[in-house]
Amino acid sequence: MSRIYLIIFILLYLIGIYFLFNGFFSRATSSTSSTTTSTTSPLVSSSTTTYNDNNKSISLEMQQFINKYHQSFLKNYNLPNSSSTPTNVPNIDKIVLILIDALSFMQFQHQALPLSPALTNKKENFLYFTSYAHPPTVTLPKLRALVNGQMSNFLDVVFNIVSEDHAKLNGSQISFTPSIIKDSGILYYFKVLKEWNLVLHGDETWYRLVTQRQTQIFNERGDTTHSLVVTDTIIVDENVTRHIDEEINVMNDWNVLILHYLGLDHLGHIHANQTQFEEKFNYYNDKVFEPILSKININNTLFILASDHGMTLDGNHGGASALETNAVLSFIHSSIKRGEGKDNYGGMVNQIDFVPTISVLTGIPIPTYSVGKIILECVKSFGNEFTLWSIKENAIQLLNLMDSSDRNAYLKKWDELIDSLNDGNGVNRSEDEKINELFNLLTDMSENLIRKSGNVDYPKVISSLVYLLIVLVGLFYFLQSYQKTKTNRLYDTFIIILFMFLLKSYGSSSFIEEEHLIWYFYLPTILLSYFYFINNRYIIFAMLFIDRLTRYWNVSGIKDQEYAIVPIIDQQHYLFYFICLSVIVILQYIYTWIKTPGFMKIPMLLMYSFFWFIVFDFKFNLSTFTTTNIEFLYVYLFLLFISVLLLRFNRLYSLISFSQLWFLKEHIYNYPLICLSILQAYFLMTILKDEPTTTKTPQQKKRQMHDYSSKISSISKLLIIHIFAMSHFFKFGRSISVAAIDFSIAYEGISFYHPLLVGFGLFVQLFSPRIIFDVFVALEVLGHEDVLHRNNNFIIGIYQMIRQSRTIISGLILLAMQSHLFIWSVFSPKFLFDTTLETLYQVVVLIVLLVI
Repeated sequence: MSRIYLIIFILLYLIGIYFLFNGFFSRATSSTSSTTTSTTSPLVSSSTTTYNDNNKSISLEMQQFINKYHQSFLKNYNLPNSSSTPTNVPNIDKIVLILIDALSFMQFQHQALPLSPALTNKKENFLYFTSYAHPPTVTLPKLRALVNGQMSNFLDVVFNIVSEDHAKLNGSQISFTPSIIKDSGILYYFKVLKEWNLVLHGDETWYRLVTQRQTQIFNERGDTTHSLVVTDTIIVDENVTRHIDEEINVMNDWNVLILHYLGLDHLGHIHANQTQFEEKFNYYNDKVFEPILSKININNTLFILASDHGMTLDGNHGGASALETNAVLSFIHSSIKRGEGKDNYGGMVNQIDFVPTISVLTGIPIPTYSVGKIILECVKSFGNEFTLWSIKENAIQLLNLMDSSDRNAYLKKWDELIDSLNDGNGVNRSEDEKINELFNLLTDMSENLIRKSGNVDYPKVISSLVYLLIVLVGLFYFLQSYQKTKTNRLYDTFIIILFMFLLKSYGSSSFIEEEHLIWYFYLPTILLSYFYFINNRYIIFAMLFIDRLTRYWNVSGIKDQEYAIVPIIDQQHYLFYFICLSVIVILQYIYTWIKTPGFMKIPMLLMYSFFWFIVFDFKFNLSTFTTTNIEFLYVYLFLLFISVLLLRFNRLYSLISFSQLWFLKEHIYNYPLICLSILQAYFLMTILKDEPTTTKTPQQKKRQMHDYSSKISSISKLLIIHIFAMSHFFKFGRSISVAAIDFSIAYEGISFYHPLLVGFGLFVQLFSPRIIFDVFVALEVLGHEDVLHRNNNFIIGIYQMIRQSRTIISGLILLAMQSHLFIWSVFSPKFLFDTTLETLYQVVVLIVLLVI
């Protein structure tokens, strides 16, 4: 019955997590009304297909602003009224957008540009920018920013991996729901308002963005590729390039050509060397830029080279470091004049600024929910009249997006600014100076909307947090019945205080970014505090030495993550890593021989020898073993590991199976760290199972007189095990950032893409350092104690209480920090990590503990 209660508590927790996550990162729906009240911003309301006409009380003020602006700045250009378009509208009837996935600005400026004469030869008409991509720096939310000008939503990190849209329409009626219109942004306006033909070759993520199944925004001849097969660095680009010549030959058949290249991103994920990157940049110049720029007419065609995000030095992305957020945005057009003394570099802009810029350049409405501003340096190339008109259009769109109070405040600022530019001092200013003043206020409006872009459902979030707190209290009282023996209450209090300080640290962005330092401090603190309780105290010194040796093996945390580089492994290092793995295998053989019954010794050693041979062969290239055999090994070891647990056969065999998986799914340079982690786990089991000293000092006797026991409680032991688990998790280079996830290792030995197989490999690689402690050490240490005679319920309950406490605090901090500068770069990723990956790990561990 108690197990059923625990399962109920876990299910209640998962329900609470769902509603809490949905409250913070809810996607805009189309089911609600298309109008909002006059006090509500459209940013946090339902989707609409046109500008919201919901501001009847201030419509007069809006019209007064438009008329006043027109009279002050546009009347001199002979525009008859405020609704007129300028006479020098750009001549753009074609767009070529080349998007190089994961091209950072640093790579572009220092590597790609020098190797791209096709671009530099157009320097008189070439303008490029650093494009700041707000985190999370993964493809789907960055494409959304590029087509509708919205801020990123961390929910998109999940959709970036799990959602797909390969299907064609199959003759069904094309439909555009409000939410699709909102997501499609400028692509919808190109398709519907301008009746342009859009062709896409490359990353299929665009299909997910526009729901191609329903809309058919892109021409059906487009050729898309899967973005998650990161081991493919050549074919994934060739599949795009092979269409260039045929598209150039039928230029009258398209208006927007999008070529999305994934090869550079995949090179990063597999940790390619510098030569491979240079070869890729040469390929882009010779096979992509040159053939296109030599054939298109830049008088009526806008050539755009951009990237969705950057990458760290070790090829990962998803976080908020400068290398990841500094992307590329560049334009080539005959109207862009960069003469003598003019630099081709235009500075830094927001990635979301691309949308209003393209909108005014092509004469389509700026998407309703765009919070960006025009790129002034680009728009000014088309003349001051067009620039002044573009500022007005952008200002109207942003004002319509604001709530009534902000709208009134900014209308007043516009009125004051226009008056100041028309008074005695303002009349003497040049037109360029006036444009800069107007643009500064436009920038202020955009930044204000960016700060308020979160669509938090406060009632849902608060009620979810209260609900989770109630469930946590219920779980706490449920676990009270498990600890009956008298224990050292002072030491229990000490351990709990440590965790309270950890929860308190969630309120500091620096502590979240460098959370590993907290766990690194806790581990030796625990070891020194435990020195008092055991007989074999020499083990403590050995564990402290191992902790110091392994602490800086990898770069951990967020602040230094961008400098993490995968080490280059030469033949000498291979020998060292080979020896490390051999030592572990020999020790496991000896341990297996001692612990296995006589009739099982030889069969078990033969079976595990076969699979260890496969691990050695695959990781060190000893022979020509095929990837098919490795795929078989993945499946077999997974089934063996689970079957051993299900049959409750022997934890030793389960541990050996898990070790084989761990070595198979980890980089070779971490093999010494795995060996030391396994040794540390063995030492931890030894000291936690050690009985207290029998010889009592006067201090111990005095403590007994105060009714304290020298026995360490099971709760404290589990919390100590969890400290070791988290410490080793970070020692392997993990962090709360998506950029710390190494996708390349999940694809090793796999000849095809399958989400479950890749996901399983990724899970093993990410969480093995924790599983070795949270599962194997916990079972070994507490499995013999009376408190666990009820099928590990106590371990399950304590782990669930730890996870739930951290999630609640993370949610409370995120709620309180909505206006914080680091809301998107620190607090949101932390909450995302706690509610997705951490919850997934917790569920897997609890299932394992439930079935054994």
